[in-house]
Amino acid sequence: MAKARKRAESRARAYIRAEGEKRGWNLKHISAGGDSLEENEITARFPDMGLGLDKPDFLFCLAGNPAVVIEAKNEREKVEAALNEAIGYANAANATGKYSIKIAVGAAGEEDCGFTVQVRYLKNGNWLPLTSKGYEITTIPSKREVELAYEAND
Repeated sequence: MAKARKRAESRARAYIRAEGEKRGWNLKHISAGGDSLEENEITARFPDMGLGLDKPDFLFCLAGNPAVVIEAKNEREKVEAALNEAIGYANAANATGKYSIKIAVGAAGEEDCGFTVQVRYLKNGNWLPLTSKGYEITTIPSKREVELAYEAND
């Protein structure tokens, strides 16, 4: 029997970086004028975020403020787990009373098998699919989509 190939989560992170850049996010560190933090950078920049030793793969910021939590997984079938972890990180940060993160993203897969993305928006205590022009967003949301969602609270 052939041995199952272990897929590296780093490939999913590379996809998120590439899509984020295509979708208008500046992937430089926020201290360098960018919009993005990765793993250990998140707790170093926001030590009071309530994450403890856990941290998401990415945090995208608007004007230096946390706005989007993104969790990556190495297999498409793990997208629900990625989304649930992203929601958990956002909930933990929000519970501190210092942050208001309303968008959670789960992204899973790799190049040869494809990627799947689920995006949720926190409204009235419920994590609902984020939509744009009436359609559910199924990719890394663009910076403009995130700005509009925050402006409209929807």
